[in-house]
Amino acid sequence: MDKNMERKKILKWLENPLVYEKAALPPHSDHHTYGAKDDVISLNGTWKFRYYPNCESVNVKEIEEQNQSMFAGEIKVPGHMQLQGYGTPQYVNTQYPWDGVEDVCPPEVPHKFNPTGVYARKFTLPEEFQQKRIRINFEGVESCFYLWINGKFIGYHEDSFCPAEFDITEQVTAKENEICVMVVRFCSGSWLEDQDFFRFSGIFRDVQVYAVDKVHIEDIEVRQILNNALDMGTAEIKLLFDNCLEKKDTYKIVTNIVQKQDKKVVAEEWKNCTFYQTEKVTVHLKVKTPLLWSAETPNLYLCKTIVYDKESREVARAETEFGFRKLELKDKVMYLNGKRIVFRGVNRHEFHGDVGRALTEEQIERDIILMKKNNINAVRTSHYPNQKIFYRLCDKYGLYVIDEVNLESHGTWQKIGRVVDADEKNLVPGDNPLWEPAVMARARAMYERDKNHPSILMWSCGNESFGGSIIYKMSQWFRHKDKSRLIHYEGVFQDRRYNDTSDVESRMYAKPDEVREYLENNPQKPFVLCEYAHAMGNSCGGVERYTNLEDEYPQYQGGFIWDFCDQALLKKGADGRCYYAPGGQFDDRPTDGYFSGNGLCFADHTPSPKMEEIKFLYQPVTINFHGEEMEIRNKNMFVRTDIYEFVCQLYEEGVKRYEEKFDIDIAPLEKARIAFPIDKSKWEHLEGEIIADCEVRLKEDCIWAKKGSPIGFGQHILKEKTKKKNFKKQPAVLIEGDFNIGIHMKDSTALLSKQDGRLISIKKEETEFLLDAIKPDFWRAPTDNDGGNGNVFRWAQWKLASLYQKYESVQVDVEKGYIETKFKLATVPVSYCHIRYHCYYDNQIHVSVNLENPATDEMPCMGWTCRLKEEFRYLKWYGNCQKESYSDRRNGRRIGVEEDVVSNQYTPYLNPQENGNKTDVRYIILKTKEGRGLKISGEIPFEISALPYTSHEMENAANINCLPISQSTVLGVYAKKSGVGGDDSWGAPVEEACIVHEGEVNSFTVSLEVF
Repeated sequence: MDKNMERKKILKWLENPLVYEKAALPPHSDHHTYGAKDDVISLNGTWKFRYYPNCESVNVKEIEEQNQSMFAGEIKVPGHMQLQGYGTPQYVNTQYPWDGVEDVCPPEVPHKFNPTGVYARKFTLPEEFQQKRIRINFEGVESCFYLWINGKFIGYHEDSFCPAEFDITEQVTAKENEICVMVVRFCSGSWLEDQDFFRFSGIFRDVQVYAVDKVHIEDIEVRQILNNALDMGTAEIKLLFDNCLEKKDTYKIVTNIVQKQDKKVVAEEWKNCTFYQTEKVTVHLKVKTPLLWSAETPNLYLCKTIVYDKESREVARAETEFGFRKLELKDKVMYLNGKRIVFRGVNRHEFHGDVGRALTEEQIERDIILMKKNNINAVRTSHYPNQKIFYRLCDKYGLYVIDEVNLESHGTWQKIGRVVDADEKNLVPGDNPLWEPAVMARARAMYERDKNHPSILMWSCGNESFGGSIIYKMSQWFRHKDKSRLIHYEGVFQDRRYNDTSDVESRMYAKPDEVREYLENNPQKPFVLCEYAHAMGNSCGGVERYTNLEDEYPQYQGGFIWDFCDQALLKKGADGRCYYAPGGQFDDRPTDGYFSGNGLCFADHTPSPKMEEIKFLYQPVTINFHGEEMEIRNKNMFVRTDIYEFVCQLYEEGVKRYEEKFDIDIAPLEKARIAFPIDKSKWEHLEGEIIADCEVRLKEDCIWAKKGSPIGFGQHILKEKTKKKNFKKQPAVLIEGDFNIGIHMKDSTALLSKQDGRLISIKKEETEFLLDAIKPDFWRAPTDNDGGNGNVFRWAQWKLASLYQKYESVQVDVEKGYIETKFKLATVPVSYCHIRYHCYYDNQIHVSVNLENPATDEMPCMGWTCRLKEEFRYLKWYGNCQKESYSDRRNGRRIGVEEDVVSNQYTPYLNPQENGNKTDVRYIILKTKEGRGLKISGEIPFEISALPYTSHEMENAANINCLPISQSTVLGVYAKKSGVGGDDSWGAPVEEACIVHEGEVNSFTVSLEVF
C-alpha cells in the first residue's frame, strides 16, 4: 500500500468503532516508580501548534517529513485548544454538539467541522535512558489522537479520560527527538462521550516519557481480604513482570507491607523466581489486627516490591498504597466493615472555571479538603475516570468513590424527553456488537489503573447510556475481576431487561415519595440516589426530605447531589470586565446555556450559600434539644465523639452571655441525652430572647482542618423574649397638605405623596434616606427552578402587580397619626393592596401591608420594597445568620447577630436571579458610615433582603456583567417568600408548605425606626 493510501486509511479509523486504539500498550495499575531510578521526564510545557478546521485539511506528509514550517503558533500542555485561542468551547447537555449542523448518524462524525490540532515538540533522552526501553504516556487527550516520533507513525488512541501508552524504543534516538501529535475533536468514540459538560479538545492531562529496565514490574494488583471478625487481613499481591531478558535468570523478590501511619513493616516475604520475559508472581501476606480503611479512618498501607539480581543489586522497584476494608451486601443492605453505610455525597465534574478540565494537583486537593470541611463523605466521578491523583487523595483524606466508566450516549436514546425503544437502530451501545470492544476497553482501562484504591467502593458502568446486553456484559466482567466492590448503573431504570447489571437500585431525581414507594414494596436492592437535589442557581430547597430517609429505611443508603461546582469559563466581557460565563456565551451553537451551572460551588470553587445547608444536613454529629436537654447523636460509623470538643454558648438577643466547653465520649452510631450545661439560674431572669447553641469542633488538628474547626451545631430557643406592656404611644404630628402628608416625629420627618399614595421621603437632620418610595412587592427575579417548573408563567401577573399599581385612595386620621393607602393591582381578577402607616413621635412608623382578594392561590412573595441611598450600605441583622436562606432551605439556620455590607449580600449565580434572602429575622439595621439609619423590626419573625439591585434589574440581566452599576441599596421586607425548590430544575414544584398561599400571609406588620 502506498503512503497516500495509508494516510487515508488511518483517517477512516475516526468512523470505525472497532478501531479505538492502535499499538497502545495494555492498561496497568497506577503504581509508583517506573524503574529502579524512577526514570521519568515530563513533556508538559509549550509545544508548537497548528489549528485546522478538520483533519482532512492536515497534510500528513508534512508531519512525516517533520516540516517545521507547518507550525504557526504555540500551545500549553496540559490544556484545551479552545481555552488558548484555537476554536471555541461548546456546552451541550443531552444533544450532541453537531446536532442540526451536519447530518451524521452513529458511528459517523462531522467532516466539515471537526477541529484538529497538530502538536509538536523536541526532547532529548537523558544519558541514563540508554540501553532501556522507552515509553510515552498520555494521561488524557480529548477525544482521539495520532502519534508520530521522528516522522514515524506510532499509534492511535480514543477514550479521552484514560491513559494511553506506547513503546517508542525503536523510533527514538540518543540525540534530539521530535514528537508530533494530531488531536481530532470528534471520532466514533465521541458517540460514547455525550456527558453533560463543556466540549473541548486537546492534550489536557500530563505527558511523560519514561524508561523501563530489563526487569520491570508492569502491574500490581493488591487483593485485600478480611475475615468475618475483621481482625485478620490477607493481601494477595499479584505482580506482572514485563521483562526484556536475553535468557532466563534467577532473581530475588522482596515484598513487604508497611503501615503508613508509623512506617512500620507489618508483613514481608522473600521469594526467588526465575524470569525470562512476561512473568506472573503472586505473594500472600497476612496482617494481624489491621487498621481498617474508611472515610472516617483512612488508614493506608504501602505495598513495596524490590527485585534484586544474583549480585544483590536492585534492578526493579514498585510500590502502591492500599487499604483493608470490607464492603458487602447483607440482607439487601450495604455494609462497610460491618456497619451500614450512608453516602452523603456529591457528583463532581473535573472542572474549574479558569482551566476547564486541565486541573492541577493543588486544585484537586483543595476540592477534596473543601468536601471534607463540609461533611461530604462520598464522590461520584461524573461521568468519567478522573486524574489518578484524585484517587490517591481520596484514599489519603477519606472519601468514598463511585468510579465511573467514560461512557454516556444520552443523545442517542432520549430526544427532548422522549425515550426511544430498545431496538432503536442508532442506540449506542445497546445490543449492537459493533460497540462492544470499545466499551469493554473503556471499562478495562479504568479498572486496571484504579483497582488498588480503597476509596473506590463501586464501579459504575457509565451514565445515561440506556441499557442493553453490552453494559450488562461490562458489569459481569467487573464482577469476575473484583469481588471486593459492588457494581452501579442507573440506566437499568430505563431497561429492566438487564436489571442485574446493577447491584443497587440507583435513581436520578426521584421524588421522596417515589423513593418511599420503592422502599416500602419489597425492595430487592439497596437504594442510592446517584443524582439528586439539582443545585442549579438558587436551589437545594427541601433536601432534608431526602436526608431524613436514611433514618427511616435501612435500604436507603444516601445519595449524590448534582453537582459540586458550576461549569462556567472565565471570559472577558464587551466592557473589559471578566466574569464566569456559562454555555451559549462563546457563540457556541447548539448549546444548553445556563444548564451548565449546577454547583454547590461557583466556577472558581468558592462555596455558594447552598453549601451551608448541605454541611448542616450532612453533619456527622447532630444535636437536638428537648427543652433544656440535648440529645447528641454520633452518626459516624467508626469514630467516637472523643475526637470533638463541644462548645455551648448562651445568647440573649444575639449577644453571648455565657460559654461552657465539655467533652463527651459517645460510641459510633449511638446517642446520649444530657442537660444543657449552662444552669437555668444564669438566664431565667433575663428579659431578652434566650438561645442555647452547642457547636461541635475538632479537638485536634487533622490533615484537612485545624483544631477548633466547626463540624456541626444545634440550636434552641430556651425562652421567648419577655413582652413589655404596651403603653399608649404619642402619635406623630401629621400635616395634611394639598399634595403631600407630612409626618413629623421627634427628630425625623417623612412625607407621603397624595398623588400616588407612596411614602416618598424619610429624613433625619436634612439627610434623605430614600431614593425611591415604599411599594408593595409580590415578585422575585425568577430562579432557574422557577423557569423549569412553570412558576414564572403561573406567577407572571404578580410581576405586573409589583410594577404597575393604580393608586385608589388615601385615608388620614391626624389625631391618631394614621394613614392608609389603597392600590389596585394589575391582576385577573383584580386584587387590592392596602398599606397602613401608624406614625409615632418616637421616630417609629409601623408599616402594615394587607392584600385583599388575591388573584391567585399562590405568589412568589408578599411584602414591600424601597430603594435607599447607596450610602446606607452597612447592614446588621438579628435572625438567621446563613448568608442566604429560604423557607425550604433553612435547616442550617443559626439565629444570631451578623454585620456586613450590602454588596456582599448579592450571590453571583451564573444567571442573575433571586438571591440574598434572610429568614427568621427579628430586626435589620441599614445605616451609613456616619451612623444614620433605619431599623426594621417585628414581633413575628419576617424575611428580608438588602441588595445592590432590584428584582427587575436582576431578571433583565443576561449575565452578571449585564447588571447595572449599583446606585442604591434595595431593601425588601416580606412576610414570606416562596421556597426555591430543587428536586430537579425542569418541573419539580416547590413544596406546598413553602409557597406563599392566599390567606396564609395576607397581612403583616413591621416597625420602621429612624435613627
